[in-house]
Parts: sequence; structure tokens; C-alpha cells
Amino acid sequence: MIRAKIYIFFLFVVTVISACSSLAGDDIPATMRVQLASNATEVSVERTQITDSIGQAGATAEAAMTTAAEFNAYNLALYATLSAASTNGIPERRILQNDGGAMPLEMFDLSNGEMRFEQVGLTAHIRETDRCFDEQNNSTYWVGYFDSIYLVAVALNMEAGTEFRVNWLYEGQFVHESVFVAPVFAQYQCLALEISNRNVPLQPGNWAASILLNGEPYVTRTFIIQNAP
Repeated sequence: MIRAKIYIFFLFVVTVISACSSLAGDDIPATMRVQLASNATEVSVERTQITDSIGQAGATAEAAMTTAAEFNAYNLALYATLSAASTNGIPERRILQNDGGAMPLEMFDLSNGEMRFEQVGLTAHIRETDRCFDEQNNSTYWVGYFDSIYLVAVALNMEAGTEFRVNWLYEGQFVHESVFVAPVFAQYQCLALEISNRNVPLQPGNWAASILLNGEPYVTRTFIIQNAP
């Protein structure tokens, strides 16, 4: 009986040792090592992608902040200039919105080389130095407050020989014409073609300035002359 128990115990011990030997084999640890290596590779790739994304986001944010700072600095400089002008008794002019004055050359994109005419309108006053305007009036003029009325425009990439003609109409009837022919190419030039009391009596009523560009209708501006109240 005792010998049978010893034999059964011996079989149990052999079975346990065999099972442990099977678990301690090389296959399972090798498989685990392969999986761990694969996981480490995936983690490394994801870490690299995250780092790249962070770098790109940082660069985008930095560029946006730089642009915003540049615009802010520019606006602050304009504001400081206008404030200084105002304290010196010079009327404030909102440069970025232009207030109707002729914009300078640097405000236009001329890269395509196309001839065009910007800021076409009317005024009663121009600068004699460059015939540019400081403001426009495209509505009503009061008798006694002006000597001449000008059709004004900013010419860009104007070709030599370009004919800029203005037909002045009173109550729908032609009364006068003003003509400018470009002698040479002009990248930027202010145009001012006038009608005055020396040419035609500028009397109350409905008026129009009709532009012909190289003989072709271009654009018309209308205005009213009234007796002063």
C-alpha cells in the first residue's frame, strides 16, 4: 500500500516537472520577444509622427504670430503718425481706408502689366504739383464754391499714345470735351481733366462726365450743381 502511494506521488512529481519544462521552452518567450519588439517599433513610429505634427503645428503657429505681429506693428505706426498729425493741427486722415484720396503707387499690384484706371471720380480741387486729388465729390456742387470740376483717375501701366477723353454733358446734351493723350508709358500717373466756367457756364442742373478710352465708352460719372442755400 505504501509502495503504491509512493509510486503515485512519483508520477505526480514527474508530471509537474514535465509541465514546467514545457512552459519553460523557447517558443513562448521568443514569440513574446517578437511581439514586444513589434510594439516598440510601432510606439517609436507613432512618437516620431507625433513629434513631426507638433513641429508642424508649432511652425504654423509661429508664422501666424509673426504675420499678426507685423500687421499690428504697421497699424500702430499708422495710428502714431495720425495722432501726431492731429496734435499738430493737421486734419486726421485714415490712410488705410484712404478717405477718397489718390492712393500711392505702392498700394497697387502692377505685376501683370495690365493697363487700368483706378479711383475714377470727380473733385473740385487737385494738387497742381502732380494733379492728384485729396478727396472726391461724386454728388452735389454748390454754385460759388468752385471754379472748376475735374474728372480724376489714377492711371496704371498706361501705354504711350493712350487717349483719355471726357465728354461733359449738361441735361443730357454735349457741352464740352477734355482730352489727354499719354506722351510716354507711365507706370503710375494721376489724371485730372477739367471743365470750368471759362469753357462753359457751370449752371445748376444735372451733369455727367462720360469717359472714352481710345474711342471706346469706358465709364460715366454724374453730379448735380445747385444754387447755394
